[in-house]
Amino acid sequence: MGTDLQSVLLTKEEIDAKLVELAAKIDAEYAG
Repeated sequence: MGTDLQSVLLTKEEIDAKLVELAAKIDAEYAG
């Protein structure tokens, strides 16, 4: 049962990468 949930959740590395990606996008839009 626990393995199903684990496969759905993102790993810490995936979350960190997505945060960096979003931060860069926001910075670019904010800079204009």
